[in-house]
Amino acid sequence: MIDGQKPYVLTQFMLPFGAGVKFAVSDDICVCVEFSQRKTFTDYLDDVSTHYIDPVVLLQSKGPKAVELAYRDDELPNGSTYPSAGEQRGTPHEMDWYYFLGITLEIKIDSLRNIFHGNSGYGKFNSFQSRCPRF
Repeated sequence: MIDGQKPYVLTQFMLPFGAGVKFAVSDDICVCVEFSQRKTFTDYLDDVSTHYIDPVVLLQSKGPKAVELAYRDDELPNGSTYPSAGEQRGTPHEMDWYYFLGITLEIKIDSLRNIFHGNSGYGKFNSFQSRCPRF
């Protein structure tokens, strides 16, 4: 624990908002496109919230990787020095959101069987059966 802060909660609820479209290319193939945004109930999804921790304290309690990730100055154009302890880091009153874009290809399994084995003579699987096998 650092400066009386509670450790991060590693699982969170989220609310999805979005829409999708499904296109039937043929009787056996569909292409789906979905876009959604998701509201989280945490401000630590991107690990940016509240204030900066003294890098020495962070090093002692969490190790060198935590210090490296807490302020990534090597990604800034002119670089800079680690901010002072207590300096504002992010906006703790606004929870994080993230976005999702998915593209899906759906192919009926029976159509794959017809493509790879042809329509003729693939044993008892040649016809459309919906019953379970009997033992």
